[in-house]
Amino acid sequence: MRVRTASVAVIGTLSVLAVGVITAPTSQAAATIGDCYYYPGTTRISSDAPAVACDAAHTAQTYWVSSLPDSFGIPAKASAAARRSATVACTPAAINAFTAMPGRTLPSRFDTFAIFPSAAQWASGDRTVRCDVVLRNGAKLVTLTQPAAAVVASTPADQLNYCTPAEPNANAPYAGICNNPKKNFIKLLAKDLGKPGSKFPGYSVVERKVTKMCQALGRKYKGNVPYPGYWGIWPTGSGWANGDRAAQCFVPLKQYLDTLANQAAKSPLAAASPTAS
Repeated sequence: MRVRTASVAVIGTLSVLAVGVITAPTSQAAATIGDCYYYPGTTRISSDAPAVACDAAHTAQTYWVSSLPDSFGIPAKASAAARRSATVACTPAAINAFTAMPGRTLPSRFDTFAIFPSAAQWASGDRTVRCDVVLRNGAKLVTLTQPAAAVVASTPADQLNYCTPAEPNANAPYAGICNNPKKNFIKLLAKDLGKPGSKFPGYSVVERKVTKMCQALGRKYKGNVPYPGYWGIWPTGSGWANGDRAAQCFVPLKQYLDTLANQAAKSPLAAASPTAS
């Protein structure tokens, strides 16, 4: 089985920074790395939420803070590409470093949201922009009671892997727990194909490049099937213009787990892990 799909890259996955204009009230307190916040849901993320103790219920933790230049202008009027460029430091690698898993290369269920000043804040001189890390379970945010790094330390690495409940849907991202080998697809790759401001190389070029990458992962983690399955998601021209430049590759979870079992049977030291590429 070989499956693939093409779509605009999905906003809200680790490979594609969620940079909608999430604004803050005029009374926003100074943002500090390590602060925790409680957001009821992905559509209600705002720095209107006060910082809370990280050992209390929360869904987000700030891992990056910076200032926008005056030339940026009111964030709500900026393009999606401009907002992505302003938060280019908010990467999966930055999240992995903050959460104390720098050796991890498999995508995880940790995600990021960028929060910009509101028009009123901008008028008052606030230029602060920050990125918060959240942990997803499906389409929901996980409520935590300890800092993100402590969550990682107390959670088996494979429980942080990113799975979809069935075939991946580019328009409905779902970062779920990998718990159904017969139906789940595990994400093995999330990679940006170009830097901010780079020119779209063309749909057919992107399709061939991503298909090649995903096919290679399908063969690498083929399990016990003669025709390994894979699934690819790549950006279209319009998505690229908005800053969505991510390639995503998935394989059936059973196929992946069977490969790890086969490797372990041959040599326990050679078995792959969530840090394997």
